[in-house]
Amino acid sequence: MAGRRVAAGGALVLDSEGLSKLAAGDQRARAYLETARNRGAKVVVSAIILTEVLRGGSRDALAHRVLSRITVLPVTPELGREAGELLGRTGLSGHRCAIDAVVAATALELPRPVLILTSDPNGTVRGLKDWPPGDRPPVAIPFFAFRIMVGIGLLMLALIATSWWLRTHGRLFDASWFLWSCMLASPLGFLAVLAGWATTEVGRQPWTVYGLMRTADSVSPSLTGFDVVLSLVGYGVVYLIMFPAGIALMARIVRNGPAEPAMEPEPVESGRPLQPVQALPHPEGRAGS
Repeated sequence: MAGRRVAAGGALVLDSEGLSKLAAGDQRARAYLETARNRGAKVVVSAIILTEVLRGGSRDALAHRVLSRITVLPVTPELGREAGELLGRTGLSGHRCAIDAVVAATALELPRPVLILTSDPNGTVRGLKDWPPGDRPPVAIPFFAFRIMVGIGLLMLALIATSWWLRTHGRLFDASWFLWSCMLASPLGFLAVLAGWATTEVGRQPWTVYGLMRTADSVSPSLTGFDVVLSLVGYGVVYLIMFPAGIALMARIVRNGPAEPAMEPEPVESGRPLQPVQALPHPEGRAGS
């Protein structure tokens, strides 16, 4: 259980192992259930958990007995989207992680405090060194990349807040230091995307599909080292041509300065003839026929 006590109110969420423990009559799990009821906490389980517990046999009667005393919450499209976003932020994947993400998303929608009852009420989160060295992701790159991404986001928010303050004081277009800051901050969004990508892709190593396929096993058998080098060199040549050309073009536009304002067109003379066939008055006052 995530914690030792269930505070007054709130909710107690069961995952598949927690529900199975209750159905099997585990005394410690039942004690947590009764404590939650006595404190007025709502006891719930996500409908997706039923796919892991119910098997259509006689043992399901025990699980149904527990389910009759708690609330079963449906998996809505909004909840599914939130679970997917949780997986995206953590870099996890796979069947088991998907179900856990739905349980976590369900818990996040409930009134606080929320506790989750699992197979081991006194279980602990395993640290990095508790895993075999071959299953550990690189630490330094995700650690610093994540903080760079968040730091850039906060810096960009600070620029937005500063622009609001300058706008309210009528100095938004006159504060040269702010205009320079905006120009220097132009690549920050791209750097934040790169940092977020590094956090996700490096943080999920050594897995391509967590628990199912390692990155080392995902390499195409027909792909050789020469193919990789050739592709990398090709991309490098293209970008070395494209980026300098783009920078030179932008620099020339900046050097030329803003374009001259277009001259206003002269007004079109108009009039209404007195007869069906009659020329309009000449600008110098002479009438034609």
